[in-house]
Amino acid sequence: MKFPPAPSLFIGIFLTAAAVYAFQLGGPANELLESLIYLLPPTICAVAGLRAAKAYGLGTPHGQALALLTLGLACWLAGELAWTAFDYVLKIDPFPSVADVFYLLGYPFILIGLVKEISLAKLKLTTISPAVFFLAGLASAFILSTIVFFGILRAYQPDVAILDNLIATSYGVGDLVLLVPALLILAVAWEYKGGQFSRLWLLIFLGLILTLAGDVLFAAFQQPYTNQLFPYELIDLTWTASYLLIALAFIHALTIIKTAQNRLRPRS
Repeated sequence: MKFPPAPSLFIGIFLTAAAVYAFQLGGPANELLESLIYLLPPTICAVAGLRAAKAYGLGTPHGQALALLTLGLACWLAGELAWTAFDYVLKIDPFPSVADVFYLLGYPFILIGLVKEISLAKLKLTTISPAVFFLAGLASAFILSTIVFFGILRAYQPDVAILDNLIATSYGVGDLVLLVPALLILAVAWEYKGGQFSRLWLLIFLGLILTLAGDVLFAAFQQPYTNQLFPYELIDLTWTASYLLIALAFIHALTIIKTAQNRLRPRS
């Protein structure tokens, strides 16, 4: 797969998805159209991640970190495919289902990939100003309290089955586990001081934060979302944007390594 200019392409995909969801484009085929366009970003994300990891080399530390991130996102893609199959094809409630197994399986792979990259960056947090630390602390406290309240406390419902509650609250726990390395990845981007790798990890950070935001919104409005009520089904756009940002990061990583390889290639 040869990727066109990514930013303009991805903006086009997102705006198309937003129009399909907001204006119910496609008439009777709207539900099918929503399903197809929603599956496009995670598919691009998984393919771009695989290509970036192979370009860096699976035997290299950076390549292994990208491969782990890609494996986690591939699990999420499998979850999206299973969710769509239950929801659109089989017409049954996709929550809880085997889709949740794939979603939750993605968290440890993404976590390990982030931790591996953080360890490679050899962060020097002492170089970050106290003002930045203070603002980061406020943002972290807000995000953490939001995840705990909506992703865990509100997700638990005493009148539903134990397994359902366990799965629902597991997403909140998974988001909490990803929060710290996601914030440290922002510090990694800061450490690269505006270079090519800075943009790469900033995009991944923004993508992960949008993923957490989508999970929190889903936990807060699970019932109307499951019933596909407007505007709650627009929560899908949060995950759509997160996949596109991470895919853009992978394509940026691929560009970095291809540029470096071309520079090292001997002139004929």
